[in-house]
Amino acid sequence: MNSIPPFLIPLLGALLLYGLKPKFCNLLFVAICSVLFFYLLLLLDKDAKVEMTWLSLTLTPLKVDALSLVFGSVFSLLLILGGIFAYHLIDKLQQIAALLYGSAALCVIFAGDLLTLLIGWEVMALASAILIFQNNTKSSHSAALRYLFVHLVGGTVLLSGILWCFAETLSLEFRHFDFEPYSVLILLGVAINAAIVPFHAWLPDAYPKATTTGAIFLGALTTKTAVYVLARGFHEWEILILAGVIMAVYGLAYALVQNDIRRILAYDIVSQVGFMVAAIGIGGHSGINAAAAHAFAHVLYNALLFMSVGSLIFVAGRSSLIGLLGFGRSIPLIMILYMIGAFSVSALPGFGAFGSKYLILHAAEEQHLNWVVLLLYLTSVGTFVAVGLRVPYLLLLNKSNYKPKELPVGMLLGMVITGVFCIGLGVAPGLLFERLPYETHISPYSMTNIMRTAHLIVFASFAFWIFRNRFFPVDKVVLDTDWFYRKAGLPIKTIIQMPLERLFSSTELLVNKITDIGIKQSADEKGFVVKVASSRFSLGIAIASVILTLGAMTLIILINSN
Repeated sequence: MNSIPPFLIPLLGALLLYGLKPKFCNLLFVAICSVLFFYLLLLLDKDAKVEMTWLSLTLTPLKVDALSLVFGSVFSLLLILGGIFAYHLIDKLQQIAALLYGSAALCVIFAGDLLTLLIGWEVMALASAILIFQNNTKSSHSAALRYLFVHLVGGTVLLSGILWCFAETLSLEFRHFDFEPYSVLILLGVAINAAIVPFHAWLPDAYPKATTTGAIFLGALTTKTAVYVLARGFHEWEILILAGVIMAVYGLAYALVQNDIRRILAYDIVSQVGFMVAAIGIGGHSGINAAAAHAFAHVLYNALLFMSVGSLIFVAGRSSLIGLLGFGRSIPLIMILYMIGAFSVSALPGFGAFGSKYLILHAAEEQHLNWVVLLLYLTSVGTFVAVGLRVPYLLLLNKSNYKPKELPVGMLLGMVITGVFCIGLGVAPGLLFERLPYETHISPYSMTNIMRTAHLIVFASFAFWIFRNRFFPVDKVVLDTDWFYRKAGLPIKTIIQMPLERLFSSTELLVNKITDIGIKQSADEKGFVVKVASSRFSLGIAIASVILTLGAMTLIILINSN
């Protein structure tokens, strides 16, 4: 009983919801997720392992240790909080998709083999795409298709790496990978889900288009599942230090210039996941502890940010900062809860990420990575400016005459409970530190760290006030690497497609003329002329294809010869 794979509980819940009347689905959703949380917390054996044989392959659908429990417990808690927040929702498909999404994420977290991991990986992509699609707008449908395309490509890359790994090692065990070609391929597949730059553009493209409630699950599960896989399989890969720092700085830079409030939070996810990736690259006990702690904290404070912003959009009916100027004055309680999330992501003393970010910086200092410490500190300052100063300043800038809609009780209750968890995590980080994979006695509440944080807050506030007019939003989309599948259609058509079409047409015309000459000179029977003329088009295409193939082969030979 204590070795049941946790992913089966939300999977069973999804099946039950399918046959239930919509009015009972909300209650069952929260009940199922609560059962899951207490099962992970109290009943699941801390070293449980389940193995099975399928087609002569040894599969391990359940392998429990301290690292998987940290991620599994916060995922299950997130499902409860999201269920409470979405209690007003009457949308069975969204609720089923959310449970399948959570089930697939837990399947990855507790997987002891790569095949089980891959199955969970692909189900996550499909279920999460539904939460984007269900916003039922033209832009959300397009974003869902792009999202699904990117993740299926990532899943294909991951599958290729797993097959290569099995061919080399004859094992599907999910373990720490040495630097091998197949390991690089697996890492690339994981990097897409982790939103590592430059494979990150799907996240700010899709998350702002998701449903108000679906964005809460999206912001927590996909990237943090990838962080877990990196921590399990790729810790101490030094390339991840550089990748993480780039993510942190890059995500912040784009967050500072966004107009859509959920797009700001999406880029902030890229930045905060960068902290985790850098910690994984640092590795060792300190690095893994730091990454796990920050992932745990991020799931909670990011949920609160998306809840408060989702509530703002719900009552205001818009998401652009320009359209929301001064609206915050009409919703003081939502603004207070938003600021708890903003102070948490900014790692202010007493709030969510204060302890976890200190662990990351401490791990970097232990390895004498001073450039990492400096850039991550500066990113923390910038995060406070982007999320903790710029957004509330604009929302409170002018007095608004808008009358907000009434907020459902479940949305308010979900935010309040999540806010309590964020404050509790900041005030007593030791409660989380005790559950990390490796023992640690580090405390973030040293006088030096508190004073350093206070200085950074004062500096950031002063700098923002001086340059506040430069942070005013502009009503335009700031393109990222998604340019390649959003705006590159015309250049690609001009540079590649049109020349190829002209080449095919010219070649076909040339071949047709040659064929006509041959027909006129050699045809002495009507039947022969009709037969050749009717096949002229196919012949032209065939000869054109041969000419292009020979040309490509010649080009390859010339390149190789140099």
